[in-house]
Parts: sequence; C-alpha cells; structure tokens
Amino acid sequence: MMGQTAWELAGAGRRWALAVPLAATVLCLVALLSAVLAEPVAAAPPTASIAYSPATPVAGDTVTFTARAQDSDGRVTTYQWELDDNGDFADGEGPQVTRTYDRAGTYRVYLRVVDDSGEAFVVYTDIVVADTAPSEPQPVPPASAPEAPPPAAPAPALLDPFPVVRVAGRVTSTGARLTLVSVSAATGTRVVAFCRGQGCRVPRIVVRTRAARQRFKRLEGDYRPGARLVFRIASRDRVGKYTRVVVRRGITPARTDQCLWPGRTAPRACP
Repeated sequence: MMGQTAWELAGAGRRWALAVPLAATVLCLVALLSAVLAEPVAAAPPTASIAYSPATPVAGDTVTFTARAQDSDGRVTTYQWELDDNGDFADGEGPQVTRTYDRAGTYRVYLRVVDDSGEAFVVYTDIVVADTAPSEPQPVPPASAPEAPPPAAPAPALLDPFPVVRVAGRVTSTGARLTLVSVSAATGTRVVAFCRGQGCRVPRIVVRTRAARQRFKRLEGDYRPGARLVFRIASRDRVGKYTRVVVRRGITPARTDQCLWPGRTAPRACP
C-alpha cells in the first residue's frame, strides 16, 4: 500500500527501507534547513592609495592628486576627497583632483572610496609644501692636480781633479804589507787619514797636499787582519772622496770607495 512501510525478509534476519516518496521528502527538508542556516558571505572592502605631483611642491604650486583604487570582489564606484581637513569629504570627486597651495606648510589629504557593495575605505597622506624651490646644487669645482714636487737641487760639482787614493802591497802570512799609500789631488787639498788596528803607527794624519801626488809613508808597513785605513778628502762646496781599506787574512784587502757631500760626514754613493 502506497505511503506505508514496506518489509522485506532476508534469511533469518529482517531489514526494512522507506518507500521512495517519504525519502525524497526528507532530503528536501535537509536542503531547506541548510540554506536557512548558512551564513551570508561578507563583501570585501576596496583598497586605495594616493599619489601626487609635483613630488616636491612649493608655495604657489597646483598639486594634482591621483587615486589608485581596486576592489577584489567588485568595482569602485565612488571617489570622495577631503582637502581642507574639515571632515566633509566634499572637496572633490573622481579619481583625480587638484588644489593650489598658497603658503608653505604640511597638509593632510584624505580619500574615501566606495565599491558597488557599499563597502568603504579611507586613506590619507601628508604633503609638505616648501617656501621656495630648492636651489640648484652648485657645481663642484674639479679637484686641482697635486702640485708637482719642486725639482731636486742639482748635485754639487765634484772636486776637480777628483782625488784618487792608491794602496798597493802584497798578502803575507800574518796579514798584508802595504808598500805604497798615496793620494792624487789638486795642490792644497785637505786629506784626513785614519788608521785602526794592529800595524798602525799613527792613528790620524791631516795634511794639505803639496803636490799632485801626496805619498803617506807613515801608513805603509805590515798590518794584521782587521786593521783598516780610512781616507776622507772633503771640500766646503764640492763633492769629495771617501775610501776605506780593510786588511783580511790570506786574501787581498777589501776596499770601499764613496763620496762625501759638502757639510756631511756620512759617505754616500757618488753622483
């Protein structure tokens, strides 16, 4: 019979099922209840930002404000501007407005946007108006080239003729025997000779040459290793001569020749 419960026997047990019209009615009731209880989806508000130009306005400039707005689930329908900070948002409509600022100062600009769902969003920015336009930067003068160092003073002239120190002899079993010690220089040249070590008969000799070649017999003789002779032939205004001879065991004495600058005591390389 329609609308009644139908039974079906299966083996030792029993099972039952609702008739088709009753099951369809239950499903409709469940769907209706779900629709009633479902929460409505809230509309997302739009977003916006403000750009303006010129970027660095001065008193007397007209500034253009541009709205950049978007809405994720609809479209922006209304743009309202607040430029005099009185809160009425009645200073301009549309995505772009202008205002002239007669005086320097900091001004706040508001924008309110509304989308097609009635959702609103408010944003603001501060604009700084200067007294005058910033001055052009002064060109930086090119760096001057470093001054060249003054030219080096020329070396003083050499003694003329330049002195020649001659030391001759032979190697001995105990050191060396000097058979000739002489200085060739202009007549009247001052020569200072020093002798240090075993074999020296005089420690110091100072002479002014009386001939083109001045012999120093008191410096000739036998010397032990380590003995040394030093000759300093100097001048007040010219480069002079420096010679050192050191006796060595079993080999020829070592010799060093350098120059003496006027007014200097330390020898240096000759020019």
